[in-house]
Amino acid sequence: MAAGRPLKEGLDYSNWVVDIFDNDSKIDKLLDSQGAAGFLIYFYLCQRAYGSEGYFFKWSYDDAATTSRKIGGGVRSETMKQVVGLCLQIGLFHKRLFDRDGILTSRGIQKRYWKIVKDRTPRPVIKDYWLLSEEESPGVIFCTQNPARDSENPNYDPQKSNYQPPKFNYGPLNKRKENKTKNITTTPTAARACAEEITPSWLFSQYFGREPVPAEKQRCEVWLESWDPELVEHAFFRACDMGQGNLAYVSGILQDYRRQGITDMGGVAEDDMRHDARGKRR
Repeated sequence: MAAGRPLKEGLDYSNWVVDIFDNDSKIDKLLDSQGAAGFLIYFYLCQRAYGSEGYFFKWSYDDAATTSRKIGGGVRSETMKQVVGLCLQIGLFHKRLFDRDGILTSRGIQKRYWKIVKDRTPRPVIKDYWLLSEEESPGVIFCTQNPARDSENPNYDPQKSNYQPPKFNYGPLNKRKENKTKNITTTPTAARACAEEITPSWLFSQYFGREPVPAEKQRCEVWLESWDPELVEHAFFRACDMGQGNLAYVSGILQDYRRQGITDMGGVAEDDMRHDARGKRR
């Protein structure tokens, strides 16, 4: 790199696993609901993240028409909104960061980004946007959010947005998670994959802003082995959203899921739909 040249923030390429259509239940749900056009939109937005900031992309529903025009192929703005809403709901994009900061990102996006840049010139990341633990991104350099970047997407204002993405009913799409009400486990392969994604330390750091003590870590490990890890994360998210940074509250949420027979995020979506139909909110 020439002296004095500013460090390029985005990437020139991104790496995707070749079995993305074989072993990712979230992609299964996206394809089942929105078809190939849904995956095209998701892929395009991921590529925009890699090419712009590297690990996130500033976007709002007000940008749907412009984005759909750039994608082409008959993609309409309403389809854009539906796909992004679904991706946020099932975890392909991180919903809390989108609602709070107007960015599209995920642990998967950041893992692929870090895999490419970790051995290069250090690149600082915005701490409030970073979803990986220090164990997953050793040597990461944090910086505070740059206010100047907020002007890149002047349309985004979460307080003014009145668009509500639709909720989806997935059904039992992931055969690996069948019969989990009676035997709440995953296959060894799925369990290992989930353990690489979600750990007790990451959950506490992300939602409670601290590291777990040994007893808390052990209890959380049992949950991650017994439950769908994404459902455990959702319970942490709900506890954080209610201002309850303790495991007792998380345990109560999980027990409530068990009573309702909810074993994965598809069940949470169905439960949300039932509450909407009754005009109630939890």
